[in-house]
Amino acid sequence: MKKIALLITMIGLMFMVVACENGEDPIETVIPTPDAPTIVEQSGIIKTFVQGSTAPDFKTYVTITDADTGNVTVTDAMVNATALDMTTPGTYNVVFNYTGGNGLSASLTITITITAADAPVIAEVPGIIKDYEEGDAAPDFTTLVTITDPVDGVITVTPSMVDISKVNMNAIGTFRVTYSYTSSSGKTTTFDIVFRVNEKVIEFGNCDPNFPEGQVNLDLEGRKVTLGTWMRNFLDPFWLTAKPSELNTMKKTCITRANTEHNTTLGWYAYDNALNHTNEIIQQYLAGDFKADWYNINSHNLGKLAEAGAIRPITEFMDYLPDYYYDINVQFGTWKGEVYGIWTERINVNMGIYVNLDLIEEYGQINPAELWNDGEWNWQALLDISSAIKENAPTNVEVFGINSYDLGSYLIGSNGGKTINPETDTFALNDARAINALEFGQELAERGYVWTAEDGTDTSTRAKFTSGELVFYFGSDWISGDPSILKPGEAVKFTLGMVPFPVGPDVTDIATEYRLPITVGNLWVMRSDLDDTMAEKVFQYFINTVPWGDDDEQDLRYTETMRDHMDDRTSLEAYVSASRMGYFEKTFLYGVVWALPDSGSSGIGNVYGEIINTAGASATAIIEAALPSIQAQIDQVLGKDQE
Repeated sequence: MKKIALLITMIGLMFMVVACENGEDPIETVIPTPDAPTIVEQSGIIKTFVQGSTAPDFKTYVTITDADTGNVTVTDAMVNATALDMTTPGTYNVVFNYTGGNGLSASLTITITITAADAPVIAEVPGIIKDYEEGDAAPDFTTLVTITDPVDGVITVTPSMVDISKVNMNAIGTFRVTYSYTSSSGKTTTFDIVFRVNEKVIEFGNCDPNFPEGQVNLDLEGRKVTLGTWMRNFLDPFWLTAKPSELNTMKKTCITRANTEHNTTLGWYAYDNALNHTNEIIQQYLAGDFKADWYNINSHNLGKLAEAGAIRPITEFMDYLPDYYYDINVQFGTWKGEVYGIWTERINVNMGIYVNLDLIEEYGQINPAELWNDGEWNWQALLDISSAIKENAPTNVEVFGINSYDLGSYLIGSNGGKTINPETDTFALNDARAINALEFGQELAERGYVWTAEDGTDTSTRAKFTSGELVFYFGSDWISGDPSILKPGEAVKFTLGMVPFPVGPDVTDIATEYRLPITVGNLWVMRSDLDDTMAEKVFQYFINTVPWGDDDEQDLRYTETMRDHMDDRTSLEAYVSASRMGYFEKTFLYGVVWALPDSGSSGIGNVYGEIINTAGASATAIIEAALPSIQAQIDQVLGKDQE
C-alpha cells in the first residue's frame, strides 16, 4: 500500500516538472487525509456489579472499526482493566485502545461500578428438633440450616462450617452450635442455634410393680369395684375424665391390667351431698345399702365413720402396698391402733398444721387432744396454750408460723369450713366455722402470736419449726420423691386432724413422720360390711390400679401433671380440686381469687389479711363488702359475665 502511494506521488511530481518546462501552470493534486479507527460502546452492557462478582469479558463491551479494513476483532491486548478490583466497592475505568494501519489510534473509557455485596444468609430449617433427652444421638447439624449468598448462590453446608465444640448430648442443659460462612465477596455470617438436653423421661410405671412375681392376684369373679367420690372432675376415678396426659394414660393402662388380672371392672359413685358425705356414708351403712366399696373422705371425719361402724380397718392388708410407698407417701388414717384410710397418689399437696408436741407439753400445760370440741376447734383452749407458751417459753419460741393472709385459709380448712362452694362456684364464707376461724386469727395477730419469716418464705418458716422454736407450723408440703422436704424429727409426734379428736394420736405400728392435710385431707376408706376375704380382694385390686412406678424420680413429675390440670378453666370446681389443697386452693385464678396483700388487686388473700390484721374489725362486714367485686372478677374470667 505504501509503495502504491509513493508511486503516485512520483508520477505527480513528473507532471509538475513537464508542465513547468512548457510554461504551463501546475496541476493541483489533493491528497486524502486518513480516517482514525472508531471504538463504540455496545448497547445494553452491564456496568454495575455486586462485590465479589466475576469480571465480565470486556472484549464484548465495544465494537472497533478500522477505516480501511472495517470491523476489528477485539483482543485482550486492546483492553486495559488493570485498575479494576471486583472485590472492592468503588468505580473503576476500563480503557479500550486500538491503532489503525494508517497509524491513527482510538481510545474509549468505560466506567465500571462495584457495589457492596449483602452478607450471606444462614437460616434455620423449619421444624427441626432442638429438644433432646440425655443420651440421645446427636443430629447431623449440617442439615439443620440453609446458607445462601447473593453472589455464590446456594451453599452446601459442610462440617467445616459448623462449630460443635460445645455439643454434649449426655449433659442436661443447653448447648450452642455456631454456623459460619464467608462468601467470595469477603462477607462473613455466623448463626447460632441453642439446643436443650432434658433429663431422660422415665415412663410412669408400667404396672409391673403392682404384680410382683409369685403374687397371687385374687379373683373378684366379675364383681365390680366402685369408688365413692365427691367431685367427678377430681376423682372420676383418678382423673380419668381430665385432660390427656402421660400420667392419665398410664393410670388407664394399669386399671385395664388390674381389671384383667382380677376379673373385675372399676366404677364410681358421686356423693349426693358432697359437703356432707360423712353422714351420707353412715346413712348407707345404717340402711345396709352401700353405694361404693371405697370412699374418699375428709381425713378429720375418719374417727366418726369408724365409731359409727361404717368403715372397716385395713391394717392386715397393708403388705400389698409397695415397699417404696412408705418412703414417699406415708399418709394414713388411723383410729385406735388400726389403719382405716390410705392415700394412693404418689404426690399430694397438703396444707398441714404441724405441731411441736414437746413445746406444748413443756410450756403449754394443756393436752392438745382436748382442743376439738363438738365438731369445731376449741379456740379458747388454743389461745390459752398460746398464752402459756409465750409466758413460760424462751423468747426465741414463737407460736403460729404463717403469713397472716394464709393463716385464715389454714384455720378455716382445719375447722371444717371452706372458702368456695364447688357446687355453685361461689364463695361460702357465710359459714359460721369460717367466721370463727378468721376471728381467731384476728385475735392471734392482735396478741402477737403470729410469726412470719423475714423473707416471707415457707422454707424459712419450716427451718424455724424444725429448729424447735415454733409450736404450730402452717405450711404446704409436697409429698414427693424427696422425703426430706419436712422432717422435723422426734419433736413432732402429733398432727391435728389425721388422728381425729378426742381420741388423740394413736399410730402404733407404722413408723412414720406424722403429717396431716387438715383441709380436704383425702383418705380412701373401705365399707364395713365386706368380710376379710372380699376386703382383701378389693384392697389388692385397688392398690393394683395405681401406677406406682418404682423410683422417686417419677414422683416429682406429678407436679407438672397437676399444673397441667390446673389450666382447666371450665369451672371453679376444676380449679379448687386440681391440686387437692382444698376449697380455697390457689391455681389459675390465683391473682383473682387469692391475690396477695401487696399485689394491687383484690382477692380473698387480701380479705383474710385485712381481717386478721385489723383488730376489732368485723369479719362478716369485711367479707360482705369485698366478695361482690371478687366474684365479678371470677365470673369474667370464667366467661359467666357473657352468659
